[in-house]
Amino acid sequence: MPFKKIMITLVSIVVSTSIYSQNFGVIVKGSTTGIGVDLGYRVNNNVLIKAGYDQFDYNFKSTVNDGTNSVLLNAKAGIGSISLLTDIRLYKKIYITTGVLFNKFNSNLEGSFDNDMKFGDVTIKKESLGAISWKISPKQLLAPYLGFGIGDNLNSYRKVNLSLELGAFYQGVTNFTIASSGIFSPNSDPDLNQAGVLNGLASDYKLYPVVKINLGIRLFSK
Repeated sequence: MPFKKIMITLVSIVVSTSIYSQNFGVIVKGSTTGIGVDLGYRVNNNVLIKAGYDQFDYNFKSTVNDGTNSVLLNAKAGIGSISLLTDIRLYKKIYITTGVLFNKFNSNLEGSFDNDMKFGDVTIKKESLGAISWKISPKQLLAPYLGFGIGDNLNSYRKVNLSLELGAFYQGVTNFTIASSGIFSPNSDPDLNQAGVLNGLASDYKLYPVVKINLGIRLFSK
């Protein structure tokens, strides 16, 4: 590229940056990784830096009954992330966002008998029957993220902006662990390797999809 064209390009970048205010604000977001907020700093017309947090927890209890015995299931599922991302404008209101996040996904399912078990004249108290626990978590906590968005958060033209973002982060292999006692003990027997079977089934799902709606609120400009 001729020297004159290089200089014109550099000057145009400097001018476009200098006439565009540096904006600070918050971005309220709801996505498949939870509900949270980003602190945003728009460096110039094309670059927005975001540091944020989101979280969603879900707890439920259920009972499985086969007509004779019932098993109480208690599940706790949590998704969330702590992220540091950069939005780069590609064209008008189309941008690409990339960076890294700390994956806070964690899930735990516990099962135990909800009734005493009878064998003829013998009754075994439910507390003595044991329990089982399945825990699911990512082996890789730091995850790279890549997404594409439509919108323009924290610009100098509007106080409030809305954007839609689609992306995914690489969470690697999911880690299943099983702890059991009493009559549930075979489930955690190393020879049966049930945890290994579950890890094998989940090995193809290393990407976590992200669908995100952002509501950017510009607080002040510099």
